Amino acid sequence: MPWLPAIECHCLQCGRSFSARPHVVRRGGGKYCSNHCRNQPGPHRPPSLKRHSFDEQVRKTDTCWIWSGPRTTRGYGRFRLYRREIRAHRFAYEQAYGPIPEGLDVLHHCDNPPCVRPDHFFLGSNAENSADCLTKGRQAKGDHIPSERRARGSRNGNAKLKEAQVIEIRKHHADGKANESQLAKEYSVSQAHISAIVLGKVWKHVP
Repeated sequence: MPWLPAIECHCLQCGRSFSARPHVVRRGGGKYCSNHCRNQPGPHRPPSLKRHSFDEQVRKTDTCWIWSGPRTTRGYGRFRLYRREIRAHRFAYEQAYGPIPEGLDVLHHCDNPPCVRPDHFFLGSNAENSADCLTKGRQAKGDHIPSERRARGSRNGNAKLKEAQVIEIRKHHADGKANESQLAKEYSVSQAHISAIVLGKVWKHVP
């Protein structure tokens, strides 16, 4: 190939000017100054995680859709995309409604951080987010929800049992009809969870 002078290009990600060989530009190159910029999401390269890959990590209940992948210390779902950490609830919002306006946060009507159900979201400023925390009784540190305001029992999106089943478990155990191991298999939960139910350490609101 005969020698040709380099062509001046502009990176679509950072805007920096750089030089590229003509044959590189013809092959579709010349758009990004580096692999780092090529791999970054942004106005020209929005996150494009395959929908089915995202859905594989979501457990849908009658109320919330719970992110079952990695979470932050505050309980929000997270994953890595283009070498950046993405919040699962923000990704779910953008997939359903489009880009999030600058300066706004994605808040939860359900007050359940791992929830990624789009119709449980609403947008608000940082000040509105703080006000929402106070209204719902959450502390500024770690978004802790006091027990009196926390969704209990089957209203909690993470619950695998219903109140009626908890009553049955305690009754069957008290009557000697089944041991903890048998109950765990029957109700598809861990034996440790059955033990906690029987001892009254969990589901305390169920008589």
